[in-house]
Amino acid sequence: MEKPTINGPKTMQKEHSTSFNLTDSYIYFSEKNKEDFFYDSLIYICEHDTGGAFGLIVNKPSRLSTRKLFKSLKLQIPNTINDFDRVMHGGPVDADKVFVIHDKETDSEFSTKLADDLYLSSDAEILRRISNQNNVGYKIFLGYCGWGASQLEEEVKSGAWEILNISRQNIFYEKPAQLVDRISMEVGYNLRDISKGSNQAH
Repeated sequence: MEKPTINGPKTMQKEHSTSFNLTDSYIYFSEKNKEDFFYDSLIYICEHDTGGAFGLIVNKPSRLSTRKLFKSLKLQIPNTINDFDRVMHGGPVDADKVFVIHDKETDSEFSTKLADDLYLSSDAEILRRISNQNNVGYKIFLGYCGWGASQLEEEVKSGAWEILNISRQNIFYEKPAQLVDRISMEVGYNLRDISKGSNQAH
């Protein structure tokens, strides 16, 4: 599913789908096939409406370090970046395109508001702004996850995804490899123990 270019001063539209809306929610893939691209994936849904859905995987680091990305773009490396920080695998669509989720501290005309204190940009200018600030909440992604009209609804109904209504701040302040465990503690059960067909909103 193709979505409009994300670099303008707008708010993601929340035109509700015919059954339910997952904008500003997490979903966790409940299939147990380790060969599946989405195995053990936790996805933040940025937009969900009658035209489809757009989201970013938040727990799958790539091999590209954040430090190397800033260096390749000839940007100042923020003091908060360490050698272990990685750019995230956002999803299989446009896998070479950069997306940045960030907090209000770097709000600009290049960003789209997703929710209170949460913004999305695909413009390189936002990385320059981040490079000049400290104590900014942000995550950088390559690629995204896209669903066509009614596709995500059907997948949820089939039991492929567990819906999680939890704090979006987990994106910024938890290590990606620990996110599933951290959120499991928050919802009160181990996400990795759920089976297809048992999905509910939590």
